[in-house]
Amino acid sequence: MELKKLKVKSVTELNSTRVHDLTVEDVQHYISDNGVINHNTGPEYAASIILFLAKAKLKEGGDGKEQTGIVVTAKPNKNRFAKPRPIKFHISFNKGMNPYVGLEEFISWDTCGIERGRFLTQREFDKLGEKDQAECRQHDYEKDDKQTTIYFQPAATARKLCVAHLNDTVNLNQLFTPEVITREVLEKLEPTISELYQYSAEEANSESLIEVLEHGTEED
Repeated sequence: MELKKLKVKSVTELNSTRVHDLTVEDVQHYISDNGVINHNTGPEYAASIILFLAKAKLKEGGDGKEQTGIVVTAKPNKNRFAKPRPIKFHISFNKGMNPYVGLEEFISWDTCGIERGRFLTQREFDKLGEKDQAECRQHDYEKDDKQTTIYFQPAATARKLCVAHLNDTVNLNQLFTPEVITREVLEKLEPTISELYQYSAEEANSESLIEVLEHGTEED
């Protein structure tokens, strides 16, 4: 910002180091060279996180027309601690907020052992063609002190969820429950989610930040 471009009416010393209150003639704000309006923007600069929230109707029930809560979309306008990606969460009028909603974006058989599909026996697996067999995942577990082998076959239109740690299938509406999304499942999902939201060491110490600091020093 160049002060010579402004018609400054008065400058008041505030008894602070290098801090002055500027009053600009005929206007209640002034605009810096970077386009920022310098009026009541202190909280925006000081805040570490700024979220814009929007809501929509959460509809459930047999016909899908009954509103049972709201869907909140949190869009980061500023975030110093994580990559600014929008997220959605549900708030039910009678159940409160479900902490597992949103994880469906990251859930798959290869990441945490949960996905829509079906389990096949060895005989059913042997009847598949080579292409279908290549899509399957072998799943071994103990049952009645005996080693059992089944195969998971993914299917986007399946009406059941295959859950590895349960060695069984469950209904789709049971996904957002602690029985399906256990602590072990959350720990398996953590690397995938962290990669999307967490700044890497290289990004946190990027050259662009150094250039900004050096540029500011030269101007001073």
